[in-house]
Amino acid sequence: MALKQLIPRRLYGLRGNSIEAQFTLFKADLFNNGVEVAVDLNGAVATALTISGATTTSVSITGAATTIMSITGLHTTGIAIGSSGTPITYTSYAEKAIAVYATCDDTDGSDNFEPVLLNTVMTGAGQVGGRVRVNMQTNVALGGWANALKASVDCQTSGKATGLLSVFCAELTVPGSAVTGHMTVLELELVTVASYTATRACSLIYTNISGDSDADDSFLLNGVFIDMTGMGTADTDENIFHTTDASPTHALRCRIDDVDYDILLSASTYDIAS
Repeated sequence: MALKQLIPRRLYGLRGNSIEAQFTLFKADLFNNGVEVAVDLNGAVATALTISGATTTSVSITGAATTIMSITGLHTTGIAIGSSGTPITYTSYAEKAIAVYATCDDTDGSDNFEPVLLNTVMTGAGQVGGRVRVNMQTNVALGGWANALKASVDCQTSGKATGLLSVFCAELTVPGSAVTGHMTVLELELVTVASYTATRACSLIYTNISGDSDADDSFLLNGVFIDMTGMGTADTDENIFHTTDASPTHALRCRIDDVDYDILLSASTYDIAS
């Protein structure tokens, strides 16, 4: 039973009750009598719902539901919070446009918990993009650190993984056919602009070890800079990991604790498919 059917049946405005009493009766009839659709808007409307006054919680849903909100019709923007021309102004770091707090007690090792899933299926040949874009703009000098996207894992006291635990995972599934374009698991791109002046403090990759000093020492003693698996055994064939007798002819500069070092390189002695 739809809203447009309920209102004429009761004619609440003609019963002589106060506005508050009329609304109470209407609400009881609307939500307590087993209606299938509480509010049905099937006509063309400019704005379906407007909340202009200050509220503590504009919409509260506490009951169990299979799907809280479903958008299946064509639209320009599904959900908009502010706009590029008129962003919402926040005055405190604690304020958030979207906050999701979720927990899962599933103990099945084959289940993959994903509280937030964004799945894009590209169907137009030749199109580009297909990503989730996180963009931060600034025209001022920010503080000691700032980043557009942060992923973090807090293991607290006993948290760990029986296999591999990582903070960020980038995974590429290659096509089952010959590859003609360039493919990479991770792309790092530094875009320069006019009047920019580089220093040693500018790099493509920045790493840092911080925390408890004793734990730092333990990592420095037992840890490694990079851990690579699947490289196979170094051999004299054309594997990505191979031996060579060529003497170093080039060097790649890196910086460790404000000291410049060279990683020595030699030209590969094996042909590589372009």
